[in-house]
This record gives sequence, C-alpha cells and structure tokens, in this order.
Amino acid sequence: MPAELQREVHAVVQETRRRSRWPVKGVSPASYYRWRKGAERTESLPPEPAKPVQAYEATDEEKRAVRAYALKHPGIRHRELAWRMIDEGVACLSMSTVYRILKSENLVCPWRRRAKRTREEEEKAQRPDAVWATDCEWHSKSAAPGVSGWRPKSAARIVRLAC
Repeated sequence: MPAELQREVHAVVQETRRRSRWPVKGVSPASYYRWRKGAERTESLPPEPAKPVQAYEATDEEKRAVRAYALKHPGIRHRELAWRMIDEGVACLSMSTVYRILKSENLVCPWRRRAKRTREEEEKAQRPDAVWATDCEWHSKSAAPGVSGWRPKSAARIVRLAC
C-alpha cells in the first residue's frame, strides 16, 4: 500500500486504540504492525553512505574537455577521438569512457554501414563462358632472373566464371 494510506490507517488506529474491535476495515492487524515495525526500522537506520567514486571514472573537467573536443571535431568516432585526445594531451581516457561520455551528451557519431557493392550490368556475364578471370602476381628480377612484370601464377589457375 502507498505510504499516505499507511499514515491514514496509523492515525485512525491511534484515535480508536481503546476500542475492543479492530477499527480499520480492509487492513488486518498483522499488516498494520508489520508496516509500523518497518517504519521504525528505517527511521533507526543511519543515512546511506555516498556512492564511492571509481578510480578510473572521468572527472567533470575531463568530461567537459571530451565534450568540447567532440564538438570541435564532429565527424570523428569515439575510438579515434580517444587516441587524438591522448596525443594532444587533452585527456587520457579509454575509448569506452569517451563513448559513455559522448552517449550521455548525445554526441555519438552515427555509424554508417558500407553499402554492399553491386555489379554493374556490363560486368555481369550474359551467357556462359562470357567472363574469365585469372590470378596474377608480380615477378621481380631478384625472384626469377630475366623475368619481371605481371605473370599468371600458373596456367592451371585460370578460372572460368559462369553465372
């Protein structure tokens, strides 16, 4: 039950304490005394200690520096941003910390997936045996005396691409 309703029930019980019957309908005596016991327990507890600061947590000054640097370089993602800030002496923070700061400030550079390459119409084979390919390698004079330039790796490696 909400705390306000519990307070109202407590007030009614205090007013009619001397009666022989339970004064509040819908609330059992066990529930009432359980609430009362819980309230007494929470009042006697000391206040919660402050949240401990993590050793590697970014300070407010570092967070401001990351924000300012990110605004100055809007197209750079968090990984490169972290390394550039270390190189330039702005802040020494990990990439994940920089990402968390940028995310909390809504400054994360969106990641764009590369478009899948599609073959142009003239690159596609129109019929079998229309497109042939081979694997070539560069031969220098030092590897094979008297031979230099692009050569097929072997005659057996010529492959027919049929669609």
